[in-house]
Amino acid sequence: MTAPPRIEAVLGRADDMRAEVYVRLVGAAEGTRQAIRGTLSGPRCTLATTLPTALRLEDLGGTPPVARGILTEPSYWTPEMPNLYRLEAEADDSGAAIARVDRLIGLRRLGVRGRSLWLDGRRWVPRGVALPATDFDAAQLRAAAVAAVIDEPPEAVRAAADSAGVAVVAVVDPAASADQIVAKITEWAQHPSVMLAVLPRDRGAHAAAIGQLKGTMLVGLTVDGAAPPKPVPAGVDCLVVQLPEGALPHAAWRDRAPPVPLVACRPAGPAAEISRAGCDRLQADLAAWGIAGSGAASPWDWAGYLHSLLERV
Repeated sequence: MTAPPRIEAVLGRADDMRAEVYVRLVGAAEGTRQAIRGTLSGPRCTLATTLPTALRLEDLGGTPPVARGILTEPSYWTPEMPNLYRLEAEADDSGAAIARVDRLIGLRRLGVRGRSLWLDGRRWVPRGVALPATDFDAAQLRAAAVAAVIDEPPEAVRAAADSAGVAVVAVVDPAASADQIVAKITEWAQHPSVMLAVLPRDRGAHAAAIGQLKGTMLVGLTVDGAAPPKPVPAGVDCLVVQLPEGALPHAAWRDRAPPVPLVACRPAGPAAEISRAGCDRLQADLAAWGIAGSGAASPWDWAGYLHSLLERV
């Protein structure tokens, strides 16, 4: 069964004074006179009040059609200030509507600098705790200052995290096909709270194919920290280095680590709480491990720490 056409938003160039939002039609058969029209309004934020603005999307044409909105002095999404904009848009073909969208989106500046993750112009060090989607509690996660590591986070969780300002690390199902992975990444990328999507160990080759679909969301690849590091596949933004419970990385990670951010991950045990204590212990263990070989501090730091209940992370 063919999925109906849909409208998606992707963040383009962004800086302190300007953000470009591109709205595109996906999954529609080629038509004779396709176009996108709509508005972008906001911001709205659960933690602050800001004077809102509204603008009409500019239809750029093309096949499939693309429209653009340019926001001046934009308000970006961060966990501290989860600003959201309302996108209302419609795509038509020769005057007949073929797709509509009315949803909240977030503008986010997230990327990689050297071996660190950066959010909105400053270093971002995720500390994440794994939990089932049914146990997602935005208030507890915010109070503990941790990200939620969730296996295939459902739409309701993603929307709640967007509004509350909770970072989400989304774990891809190892049984997902290549097409399913592309669909999941495309869907998750519409939510600013989903900051990192983690691929299973054997799916690194898929990272290059999803590069233009993920927007500013980061894509990580799970790797075995008990073995020496291997080359990083194209399109992978960071590595999630999985360690057995109580274990430390193979010595080769100290001096021959790949030149991408490394996020450490260790099991949390059967009864993990929404707390960053396990992440702090992992950080302390890795700091001691980093100087154990030479007595000198490592020239780089770990980019993040995950305390995980999920064996596949």
